[in-house]
Amino acid sequence: CVALIAGCALSSLGAAPAAAAAWSYVVAAGLTFLCTTVAAATPGAGKALCPECGGASFFYVPSAAYPALAWWIVMSTACNYALMMWLVKQSSPTFVASSSALQP
Repeated sequence: CVALIAGCALSSLGAAPAAAAAWSYVVAAGLTFLCTTVAAATPGAGKALCPECGGASFFYVPSAAYPALAWWIVMSTACNYALMMWLVKQSSPTFVASSSALQP
């Protein structure tokens, strides 16, 4: 609902659809940073969120996961965002803001 209102507001201001997408990502990145910082600073959060980690650092990534992580970064992030930005350029700010809120 907030994203739809923001999209309408950006549209009425004459903002480009890419601006609606960019602001959606800025807000999402800020909230992700806030949640990660709170979880990392909370004692016992690592065990509650990852009981099978065995007390390792909250941000520990096993070396066996590096190939999967590289694949995820390249394919999911770079390719999908490139396709999404192409679609954003052909859409309205209202559609972009509402679709950003509905993405899984």
